[in-house]
Amino acid sequence: MNGQLDVVQIVREKITKKAYEVYELKGNIPGHELEDWLEGERLVFTELLFPAPAKKQKAPAKKKTMAQTNAKTPSDTRSKKRGASIPKADKPTFFSPFW
Repeated sequence: MNGQLDVVQIVREKITKKAYEVYELKGNIPGHELEDWLEGERLVFTELLFPAPAKKQKAPAKKKTMAQTNAKTPSDTRSKKRGASIPKADKPTFFSPFW
């Protein structure tokens, strides 16, 4: 039964700390102790019941060798047509003051 008391004490301490954080975030305005305590309870129980998923650590990026750095990609090796133009935006072929 001593283990249950320890858990209750730990949860009560967490709620106390969270309620004080809420109090500080609200500008240290006295007179709202119950609201701050209830908000602290809500936040602590939400954290306990729905823990945030652990963040995955990204694997370090692989270093490229000189051969990989200097290698041409398939898009680099394609021949480009001379005089090929970029498609122009749709514009009217006649003059209109409304275009």
